[in-house]
Amino acid sequence: MFDERDDLAGPLSEAEERARIARRCAYLYQAFEAYNSKLVATGLSSATMNKVLLLNAVESYFLDIQRLKAFHGMERADRFKIAGYFLKWLCKIRPIQVGPLGNLPPNLQKRGIVVNADFALIHALIVAKINQPNVEPRLVMSLLYSAHYRELDGGVMAVTMESLARAYPRAA
Repeated sequence: MFDERDDLAGPLSEAEERARIARRCAYLYQAFEAYNSKLVATGLSSATMNKVLLLNAVESYFLDIQRLKAFHGMERADRFKIAGYFLKWLCKIRPIQVGPLGNLPPNLQKRGIVVNADFALIHALIVAKINQPNVEPRLVMSLLYSAHYRELDGGVMAVTMESLARAYPRAA
């Protein structure tokens, strides 16, 4: 389960910071295992989570959030900033690796190509508490396209997540 309290912590000791990063990596790895079981069920069986790249993405995320909070004098980042920067770093580092796609049908090749953006977007929507099934498919596809093919800005993605959360709130 995602625990946003890890993002609310103030100055931490090095040991506490390492533990926070380890918890987030463990959450993402566990989430990937569930996500990957769905990929396997659709025929895409070669995806793996590179733990070194995952660690780099999580460390980069937390450093970016710390800089954001320090620059703006913020005590904490809200769930939309968490989701936006989370999306940015998972898409930038791309910790999910997929084996050769050449012999797969075109629909599975496409899914394999955007697997990092898809995984990151799903979890950004969860963090932002957006009711994903109700979001218009064209909006999801537009976000997926941007997440895969464009350089994302965490702040812009935070505003996007907040707008989506207002339009498609998840029931409490």
